[in-house]
Amino acid sequence: LLIFIILSFRRNRIQIEKAACTDPLTGGMNQTAFQLEYNRLAVHMLPKTYTVVMLNVKDFKFVNERFGIEAGNDALKYIYQVLQRHIRGNETAARGEADHFFLCLRESRQESIQTRLNDMLADIYIYSDKCFGDSRYRLKLTQGACIIDEPGMNVTRLQDRARTACQRAGSEEKCVFYTADLTKKMKWEQ
Repeated sequence: LLIFIILSFRRNRIQIEKAACTDPLTGGMNQTAFQLEYNRLAVHMLPKTYTVVMLNVKDFKFVNERFGIEAGNDALKYIYQVLQRHIRGNETAARGEADHFFLCLRESRQESIQTRLNDMLADIYIYSDKCFGDSRYRLKLTQGACIIDEPGMNVTRLQDRARTACQRAGSEEKCVFYTADLTKKMKWEQ
């Protein structure tokens, strides 16, 4: 009986941990798993060797309204699959919430980051052409990034900085990089 209880406890614990770290839509990493993985990577991370990136599907509500929720869910699953294909060793990607995705890339030069993001977006845009066909609708993703100066900084702050940069992204498909001036400008505007 004691062995049965111990085995049941272990099995249940593993299932609970998996549920807590898995995005129910994509079946991949969720926000919690991303933060845990970042903390694991940060232990060996040198300053200015990694970047946290946020990708936001622009006007995603339109996809759900125009093409249906199932089509919207399929698009989010596809985006996650593309990101996973482009991730290298000691990097990670996750769906944060709704139509937001987070990446932790082993890159620190803005040009290299933009090149990698352009490759990812090119793959994502293939989906638009294939699945939205005659409607001429194309997914658009805004991009914000925070180059990690202090690996020991709380990952939530790094994600907030990438989110701040992403919010400043205009219609151009270029990544906006976080600087302290962005926060000052936002505070002044508010």
